[in-house]
Amino acid sequence: AGELIAAFIDRAGGSVRGKISTGTVPQGLKLVYVHRQSRSLSEILAELLRASNNYIANQVFLEIGGHRLGGPVSLEKSLQVANEMLAAHGLATAVHIEEGSGISRNNHFTASGLAKVLELFAPHADLLHGHNGGMNKTGSMEGIRTLAG
Repeated sequence: AGELIAAFIDRAGGSVRGKISTGTVPQGLKLVYVHRQSRSLSEILAELLRASNNYIANQVFLEIGGHRLGGPVSLEKSLQVANEMLAAHGLATAVHIEEGSGISRNNHFTASGLAKVLELFAPHADLLHGHNGGMNKTGSMEGIRTLAG
C-alpha cells in the first residue's frame, strides 16, 4: 500500500522521502487519512468478475491472508490460507496458485480441479454476469483465451 500511495503522490507532482515500510504507527502522529471501503465484498467481487481487474483480484487475495492470519498482509500468508482451503476440498494437487491476480503462467489447475472449483463456486453464481444467457467467466493472456462456467 505504501508504494501505491507513493506512486499517487508522485503522479500528482509530489515526492516521498525515506523508506516505505510496515509497522506500528508511532504515538503522537497526526492522522492524515483513513480509507474505509463503502462497497460490500459481494459488490467488489461482482465488479471484479465482470471487469477482470487483476489489481483488485490481487488485493482481495492478499486480504484473505491478512484476515485469517492477521496483518500485515503478505503473499505468503494468503498462499498459506489458499493452499489450506484447497487441501480441505481435495484440490491440493489439482490447483497451484503462485499469486492472486491470475496473470502468472505458473498458476495452473487440472480439468477436474477446475470442475471442482466451479462446483464450489455454484452458490455464488449470482456474482457472475451472464454472457449469451449463460453464467460464465472469460479470461485472456497472450496466446490464451478462456471461457468457464
